[in-house]
Amino acid sequence: MSESEELDEQGAAPADAGAGIGASVLSDEELDALRGTGAVDDDDDDGSQDGDREGDCNLYDFRDPSRTLNGRLPGLDSVHEAFCNGMQQVFRSLLGRAVEVTSGETMLTRMGDYQRSFPFPTSVHAVAVEERKHAMYMTADGAFVYSCVDAFFGGMSVTAPRAREREFSTSERRFMDMLALQLFRELEGAWAPICALRFAAPKVLKAGGMGNGRDDQIMVVSRFQVGLNPGHGEFNLALPYALLDALRPHLTAGPRGAEMSRNWRKRFADTLTGMEMETRSVFTGVRITFAELLSLRPGDFIPISSQERVMLMVDEQPIYVAEPGTANGMAAAKIIERCHKR
Repeated sequence: MSESEELDEQGAAPADAGAGIGASVLSDEELDALRGTGAVDDDDDDGSQDGDREGDCNLYDFRDPSRTLNGRLPGLDSVHEAFCNGMQQVFRSLLGRAVEVTSGETMLTRMGDYQRSFPFPTSVHAVAVEERKHAMYMTADGAFVYSCVDAFFGGMSVTAPRAREREFSTSERRFMDMLALQLFRELEGAWAPICALRFAAPKVLKAGGMGNGRDDQIMVVSRFQVGLNPGHGEFNLALPYALLDALRPHLTAGPRGAEMSRNWRKRFADTLTGMEMETRSVFTGVRITFAELLSLRPGDFIPISSQERVMLMVDEQPIYVAEPGTANGMAAAKIIERCHKR
C-alpha cells in the first residue's frame, strides 16, 4: 500500500465519525440548511422576488430625497434649541408650572406613511409659510392633549386609565388651538436668526388631511418631548423636505453671529427673570441666655421689641432693607433700599 493510500484511509475515519456525530444531533434538513444544499422552493425560481433574498442586488435611488439628509445642519439644531427654550416659557405661562421641553430625533418619511402612523385621536394644526408656498404642521396624540388640558385645569397632568378612543372635547380643542397659536409664534422667532419665515394663522386639519392628498411627499418630522412634572408627552413638527432643501444654505452656515448673540441674551434674560426664588425676612427677635431658655414654662411672656428695619434675604444673602408693617391685614415689608455689597 502506498503512502497516499494510507493517508486516505487514516483521514476517512475522522470525517465519517464527524458525520455520525452531526447526524445524531441534527436532522437531515438542518444539515442541508447548514451546507446550503437544501431544496429551493419552486415559487422562488420564477425570479419574481429577485432583490428580496440575501445576497441579491437591491435598487438604490440616489436621487431619492430621503437619502440626502445625512449631513449635519447646525442651523436646524439652533432653531430647535431656541424653539425648546421658547416653548418652556409658553408651557410655564399656560400651565403655571416648570416644564422641560427637549428636542428628539429628526426623521424623514413620506406623507402617506406619516399620516397612517397617527393614533386616534390626533390633533393636527397647519400653517402656511408665506412666500414659500409650503405648509408646516404640528401634530399631538391624545395622551399629550389629555395631560396638558388636565394640568391646565389644575390637575396632576396624569390621566387616569380610561377609554381614549374618542373625539376631543370642546375644551381640549380650544386649548390646542391656543397652544398651536403660541407654538408657531415661538417657531417663527426661533427661525428669525437663520431665515425670516412668516406664518399665517394656524388651521385645524383632520388627521388624514395633510399635504392635499400628496402621499408621496417627503416630510421632515422633528419630535419634541415635554416633561410636565409629573407626566410627560410628545408633539411633532413636520415640514416638507422641499422647504428644508430650499433653506439648506442658511441651515448649513448656521445663525448670524451678532443676531444670534442678541437672541441668546434675550432668551437667557427671559429664562433668568422667570425663575422663582424664595425670600424671607425676620421681623423681630430677642436675645436670652441659655438658663432663661431652660426656665421658660407655658404661659410665660417674652418681651419683644419691634424693629424699624429688617433685611429681606434670598438664600441667606441680604438683598433689600425693608420697613416692617401690615398691608391688607397681613404682615408686610416695605422696600427701602438695596443692600450694598461689601
